Amino acid sequence: MKLTNEEKLKLVMGKDCWHTNDLDGKLYKVRVSDATIGIRCPIDPTDDSKGTHASIAYPSVATLANSWDNNLSYMLGKAVANDAIDLGIDIILGPGVNIKRIPTCGRNFEYFSEDPHLAGMMAREYIKGAQDTHIGTCIKHYCCNNIEYGRHWISSDVDKQTLYEIYLKQFEIAMEAKPYSLMCSYNLVNGTRMSENEELYNVLYDQFGFNGAIISDWGAVKNATKTVNAGLSLIMPYEDYLKDELEISLKDNKIDLDKLDYAANKVLELIDRCNNDSKLRKVTMSVKQRETLGQTICEEGSVLLKNNGILPLDNKKKIVVTGAPVYRYYFGGGSSNVIPTKPYRNLVDCLKEVGIDCSYASSIFYTDGHQSGMDNLPSFLNALKESDLAVICVGNPCSCECEGRDRNNIKLTNEEEDLIKFALETKKEIVVVIHAGSAIDMSSFKDKVDAILYVGYGGQNANQAIANILSGMVNPSGKLTETFPLKLEDVKAFNSPHDGYAFHYDEKLQVGYRYFTTNNIDVLFPFGYGLSYSKFEYSNLEIIENNESYDVFFNVSNLSDIDGKEVSQAYVRLVDNKDRPLRELKGYTKELIKANTTKKCHIIIRKKDLKYYDKDMNIHYFNDSRFVIEIGKNVNEIVLSKEL
Repeated sequence: MKLTNEEKLKLVMGKDCWHTNDLDGKLYKVRVSDATIGIRCPIDPTDDSKGTHASIAYPSVATLANSWDNNLSYMLGKAVANDAIDLGIDIILGPGVNIKRIPTCGRNFEYFSEDPHLAGMMAREYIKGAQDTHIGTCIKHYCCNNIEYGRHWISSDVDKQTLYEIYLKQFEIAMEAKPYSLMCSYNLVNGTRMSENEELYNVLYDQFGFNGAIISDWGAVKNATKTVNAGLSLIMPYEDYLKDELEISLKDNKIDLDKLDYAANKVLELIDRCNNDSKLRKVTMSVKQRETLGQTICEEGSVLLKNNGILPLDNKKKIVVTGAPVYRYYFGGGSSNVIPTKPYRNLVDCLKEVGIDCSYASSIFYTDGHQSGMDNLPSFLNALKESDLAVICVGNPCSCECEGRDRNNIKLTNEEEDLIKFALETKKEIVVVIHAGSAIDMSSFKDKVDAILYVGYGGQNANQAIANILSGMVNPSGKLTETFPLKLEDVKAFNSPHDGYAFHYDEKLQVGYRYFTTNNIDVLFPFGYGLSYSKFEYSNLEIIENNESYDVFFNVSNLSDIDGKEVSQAYVRLVDNKDRPLRELKGYTKELIKANTTKKCHIIIRKKDLKYYDKDMNIHYFNDSRFVIEIGKNVNEIVLSKEL
C-alpha cells in the first residue's frame, strides 16, 4: 500500500488506547488487550472508566510456572486466546517473562521464574498455544524491568555477559514461537531508554530471529522522534503531544524516513496478519473447559512445602478454618486485574463438597498492603481448643503485590504472624495455606506448623483446587520456580546499590539459586523444591549425545501406594571454570508415575542452550569442556550425575 509520510506517522501510533490506526477505514483495525491472568477488556474501548468485561480469572503466570508443565502453558495460551475471540481481541498483551531478580518486585506474580531457561520454555509454549488459535501475542517487558521502583526513569545497569545470559535468554528462547509482537519496558538499560534502545532492538532482529512489531508499553515513550528513529514500530497509546511532536519533526527533517518506512511496514505486516487471522478464528474450548483448565493449573502449580503426615486431611478430625482468603479472592494488582466470571467460592464449602467436615471461625477478615484487620480472634482460638486441627489461610492481596510499586518486605503481616503464633500455643495441629505472588518469609513458623501449602495466586477456582489437594483427591506436584530465602537481606541482588539514577546489577550472574548454590548459603526453600503425597526414587542415568542435543534418560520409581507426578530437573555444571555459577537449569520434565511402578523418563538438553559468554563476549559452549549433567529433585538435591 502506498502511504504518504503523514499517513505513516498516524500508523506508527495507536488510534486510541486499544487499537491501531485504520486510516479512516482503509485498514483493518487491530484491537489489543491486557491479558496477564485473563482478558482485561474495557466495556468501552474509548473510556476505561466504564469498567471491564468479566472474564475467566486464571492462576497467575507464577503459579503456572510452578506446575513445570509446558503443556499447561500451551493450553493456557489457547484458553486465553479463546477468551480473546469471544471479546473480539486480536492481540493479547502477554506473556510477561521478566526475571525475578528481587523477591519484592511488585509484578513478580506476572513472571515465570528467576531462571531464564524455564521462563523462556514456558513462554514459548504459551505463545504457541495462543497463536495456533490465531490470536497474536505480545511478549513483555523488553528488558531488565525487574523492579517497579521509579520504573519510568531508573536505569538498569548490567554488564553484557549478564544481560545476554540472564535477562535476554528467555526472550531468545521464546522467539522460537515467532510472537507477533514484543513490548518494550519503561526503564532505561545502561542509560538508554528502552523505547529508544536501537542496540537492543537489533539484538532481537539480527540475533534472535524476531520478525514482528515492537510496541511501546503504555506511556513508555517520552520522545516520539527518538523512538521511531531507534526502530520501535508502534507507540501506544495515542497522545496528542506525541502526535504534534512527530509532525513537527517530520517537517523539520528530524525523522529518519527509512526508519519511518520500517516502522510503518511492521505495523502494516501486523495488521495484515491479524486481518487474515480474524477470518480463521473459531472457538475451540468451551467456557467450562477453560474454567476447568484454570483449576487444573492451580492444582498442578500449588506447592506443598511441608507435611509431617497431617495431609491429606483425616475427616475423622474436628477441623476449623480461618483467614481472609477463605472468603476473599486474592490476586495481583494493576493491569492484570480481571473481574471473574463467577462468584468466588469459600474454602469451607469447597472442603465440605469433597467430604471434609469443617467449620469457619473468624480471625483476620482483610489485609490491606502490609497490615491486616483482625476480627474476633478469641472466637477462633476457642474453636481451635475444641478442635483437632486448624487450616489457616493467609497471604498477599492486590494491595500488597501490585504493578507500579514494590513490597516493603517479604513477610506476612504482623497480624497474620500473630494468628499463627497464637494458634500454635494451643498445641493443636496447624496447616497454613498461603496465597501470594512471590517468595514469603516463613521463618517464624516454618519449623513449628505441621503443613504448608503455597498456592500462589490460584485464580477464580482456587479454593476448589485447594480443597482437592488438602483432601487428597489431588496429589500435589508443584515445585518452586524461585528461591525462598531465609530473609530478604540474604538475596545478593537486594543488596546491590542504587543511587536514584540506576540500579547496579553488581551481582552479575549470581541471580536467584545461582547465588545461593554457588556460595552454599542456606535458604528457606530452594529453587525447584516441592513435596508430594508419593515418594520417588531415581536410578539408571544414561546420556546419549546427538548432533544438536543430549538425550538424558533415567528411571523414576514411585515407592508409594498413590499415583503421583514428579518434576525432574536437569542441571549442567562446568567442571573447570570457577567463574560460572555452580549449576544451571537446562531441562526438565514432569511425569505421572503410577503407584509402585517405575517409569523411564527423558529430558532433551539442547546444545544451543549450553552456550555462555566470557567477559569479552566471546561465545563458548559447555560441551567444549568437561561438564556434568545432574538430575535433581530440586537445585540442592542432586540424585544422579554424569561427567561428559
